[in-house]
Amino acid sequence: MFNNNPPMCGGTSQSYDENAPKKIVSENMTLFKVETAMAPMGVMPGGAPAATAWFRFISVYAAKCEDGVFVLLFAHDRCEKREYKWSFIKEDIFPELVNAVREYDLAKSNGSHSFTYGLPENFGGEVRVDYSSGERIDFSTNRSPVISIDFANWLYDFFSEALKKEPVELPNAKAIKTIRFDSKHSDGGYTHISLTQNGDICEYKRERKFDIPDVFKDEKELSSELMDKFRGIIETNAMLIWHMLPESGLNSIEEKSMTFVFEDGTEIVVPSDRALPAQISGAFFNIELELNSNN
Repeated sequence: MFNNNPPMCGGTSQSYDENAPKKIVSENMTLFKVETAMAPMGVMPGGAPAATAWFRFISVYAAKCEDGVFVLLFAHDRCEKREYKWSFIKEDIFPELVNAVREYDLAKSNGSHSFTYGLPENFGGEVRVDYSSGERIDFSTNRSPVISIDFANWLYDFFSEALKKEPVELPNAKAIKTIRFDSKHSDGGYTHISLTQNGDICEYKRERKFDIPDVFKDEKELSSELMDKFRGIIETNAMLIWHMLPESGLNSIEEKSMTFVFEDGTEIVVPSDRALPAQISGAFFNIELELNSNN
């Protein structure tokens, strides 16, 4: 079911999946992703203050991977206080999340999406919870918080503790010697770029083909500072874990990936179509953009 008012101030686009389950059977959760703005403190009947939280926005993320669980917490108030941290931990935290989703009845809003045009900011958020059975909880709105304050406080405390658990040792981004970017278009076009560090310089090679027979190639030498910059982006945004994270499920006319080649010859191939928290999702594009701009 879909209702689309004109995209003008106050107009709202809405959709509702009548087949989205309101009760989840599976016990095996693989992805938990919630981000939402929180309403300011209210007042209960009789003048008593309502439940509140120190943060006015919270984003939490947990994904089950081959060797552990990737977790992320981001929260901030309307001033300067903010908390942001991610980790790849050994312990499985999903049994507690499965129980919490049921306790707070997150599936009751499943399949509902709305977007109101003209709002000065996003006053709501989105929820996505995936299970190995194929079941999914998915809903969003930009008008009001998507979870209760009680649940938001529980999530903050739970993820704060999860981030303290024993981490999995990750590959060292400083040992990356080559970065390869590959893009394939549905019309047959492609882009291949490689950046390889040799001492104080990086060898840059690019090959491109559009919807014409010609192939365009260019090569040059760049400063090793560019590779250092990319290593920082890769490490800060957990890109060496992305290949283990769930797919976004979004259709695209272009397939993109990056391959990180380490000094010992091992490789990690990172596709661009991952279901990521917003705090790290721009890293792939930032590297791609700078690689393509070196012409």
